[in-house]
Amino acid sequence: MRGRSRAIPESRVYLFIHGWITERSPPSLNSTAFSLTRTDLTMQILFLLLVSLLLACILKFIHSVMWVPWRIQVHFRRQGINGPSYRLLLGNAPEFGRLFSEARSKPMPFNHDVVPRVAPFYHKWSRKYGKTFLYWFGTKPTLAISDPDMIKEVLMNTGDGSFEKARNNPLAKLLFGQGLIGLNGDEWAHHRRIANQAFMIERVKVKSNAQTNQAFKMEFFL
Repeated sequence: MRGRSRAIPESRVYLFIHGWITERSPPSLNSTAFSLTRTDLTMQILFLLLVSLLLACILKFIHSVMWVPWRIQVHFRRQGINGPSYRLLLGNAPEFGRLFSEARSKPMPFNHDVVPRVAPFYHKWSRKYGKTFLYWFGTKPTLAISDPDMIKEVLMNTGDGSFEKARNNPLAKLLFGQGLIGLNGDEWAHHRRIANQAFMIERVKVKSNAQTNQAFKMEFFL
């Protein structure tokens, strides 16, 4: 009959609906999956960067705080130069404090032997390890020497960078000023040239004669 609508089979309805869902659903699902994948990839890259940075910091810490001090200590011991053992991060700072405390707790003898009082670490370690020994300010090695020829070589070659002076406490400038003790490089060389003028042999002879004359005058008055 013309007035009746034509019935659509159930299977065709299901296929039509299924095809419509299949054609329209995947684009949104795929875009969501793509955005999630991209976010996960970014997070993984950031995580790897953070892990790499952390590992680099750990390796740098191990290299500068453990490996380098150990190599320096072994290098000097092979040359027969010993000293108190290095301690992680602290160096020999605890021993410094203990030795100074012990020196100050004892009465100072009335003589000119002031080394046990003002430098107890040097007094003890030089007797134990010899006149040349290695000790540590934190992670910084310091070589103590007393041989006159070695001291002369160090003092003469400071200007060209062969030897680096230990950095003093900023408060030490109030005591030493900006003289040869605290200078390095070109400034040290400039001040050294100025100071050398006072130690020329001709001027030393003039000064020695004047000092001798003054000594004789003092002896005459006495």
